[in-house]
Amino acid sequence: MSVGIQRLREDSEALREGARRKGEDPALVDAALATEERRRAVQGETEGLRAERKEASREMEQLVRSVTPL
Repeated sequence: MSVGIQRLREDSEALREGARRKGEDPALVDAALATEERRRAVQGETEGLRAERKEASREMEQLVRSVTPL
C-alpha cells in the first residue's frame, strides 16, 4: 500500500490502526515518519551547504576580479 507523506503526517494514528486490522506491523508507520523527518533534516542541511557554496563562489569571483587586470 502506498500512502502520501502528507497523509502519513496528518493521519498516522488511523494508518497504524489500519495496519493492525490487516495484521501488519503498525511500527512501519513510525519508521516511515522517522525516515521522513530525517529526509527533511538532510534536505535542510543540503540547502544550507548549497548556500555556503554559492557564497564562497561569489567571494572567489570577487577575489579573481580584484586581482585580474581589466
